[in-house]
Amino acid sequence: MPAVLKEREVSLKNLLLTITSLLCTLLVMEGLTRLYYGTGDRIPPHPDPGVRDEWRWAKEHLAAGKAEVEGLSGFDPMLGWREPGTLADWILRKS
Repeated sequence: MPAVLKEREVSLKNLLLTITSLLCTLLVMEGLTRLYYGTGDRIPPHPDPGVRDEWRWAKEHLAAGKAEVEGLSGFDPMLGWREPGTLADWILRKS
């Protein structure tokens, strides 16, 4: 094999190794970031302040037990989604 081809082969291997290492590093960083924000009950960073406000609002409502969803169905934190009742039941709940 000529020396030029061997150099290209080594160069290609180094390039692939570098790209693979970079992708693996980014994947690990992404996983650690998600773990950090997911387990610490923290608001993920976002350039739009409205998203942070929505997360804060949702967190406050869940903490206050206000996890009601508009409509006939309801969500119980212990049991999950309730079957939709009748319109009369919904009116009674809202009044």
